[in-house]
Amino acid sequence: MQIISSDESLRETIKGVSPVKVAVAYVGLDWQDFISIDSLREIIVSPTFGSNPRAIEELFDELGMENVHFLDELHSKLYLGESSLLIGSPNLSFNAFGSGGLEELGVRLEGSPALIEADAIFEHYKAMAWERYPTSESKRGRLRELHRLVERAKSNGLYPSDKDGGPAFNPSLIMCEAVRPVSYCIVDDEPIIRHDAVAANCPEMVEYTPEQFDDLFCDQMPFAEEDDVVAGDWLLCWEARINGMPSTDKRKKMSWMYVHKVIPGGIDPGDDESSFNTDTKLALEIRGGRERLSPPFELTEEFQEAFKRVISHEDFDVLRRGAGKLLFASIRAKIVADLFQRIFVVLNEA
Repeated sequence: MQIISSDESLRETIKGVSPVKVAVAYVGLDWQDFISIDSLREIIVSPTFGSNPRAIEELFDELGMENVHFLDELHSKLYLGESSLLIGSPNLSFNAFGSGGLEELGVRLEGSPALIEADAIFEHYKAMAWERYPTSESKRGRLRELHRLVERAKSNGLYPSDKDGGPAFNPSLIMCEAVRPVSYCIVDDEPIIRHDAVAANCPEMVEYTPEQFDDLFCDQMPFAEEDDVVAGDWLLCWEARINGMPSTDKRKKMSWMYVHKVIPGGIDPGDDESSFNTDTKLALEIRGGRERLSPPFELTEEFQEAFKRVISHEDFDVLRRGAGKLLFASIRAKIVADLFQRIFVVLNEA
């Protein structure tokens, strides 16, 4: 038995253990700095506030979703190798194994009895995880909730930000459930916002007059009441022509909108001739509220050109439905994943 306390010794120990199975409460973006993906086969993690959702996406990509297990109540830290193991306080993150300023303590054990007992504990945790999250869909749903929780925490300064412009585009690392492609057309009849509904859902609006609306919110998007947009979603916005096809004007850039607030009945339906008579739910982005947020990925010129090319294909007609008003494509994440995968192929052909 060896007791380890210093950061450097913990890093050396975990590399020496070379874990094949890990059960840990939280995982950080820098997890691959401390363990080798070549040896790791399975991991159990708590998909709660403290784990980085993008790190979990990377684990999905590297190990396969079937080898990444979720257990909300997990607080243990177990790193199980072929001939030794490490247990103690360190989570799989820079804060624990790097120079995060935390005082951590671990114990390295060797020998068959310890390895057998630790493996039995791991399998017990895994059985519990299977009961809670038995399918890929259930894991994706839980990760979507974590994404939204983290994004809201970032917007309130309670969670460290990632890169300012977002990571590079990689379809396998995008949480498609929380990204909504939204097309819009520039039209004459602007939606009439019901400021009483906004104020009822936004306490910060109580002291504002309707004329001061733009002082608090920098962007807005109408939706149908049945659309499942929620606070924490990212809207991938692109301008369409009246026929629903993407604008060919290269000056028209795609943009991200982060949804801080969703206001049911936030738009006056107007009369039957109004373009907005079916879109009465209002999504809002708070002015200055995205300073601490990182978009899902960077909208490079290359991505935008590839997007326009792919979105024009008949397979994605659902993303271009309707004309003459702001639109939301209420679609399954599978279609968004297919769209991004097709864009990835186009980018790699260039």
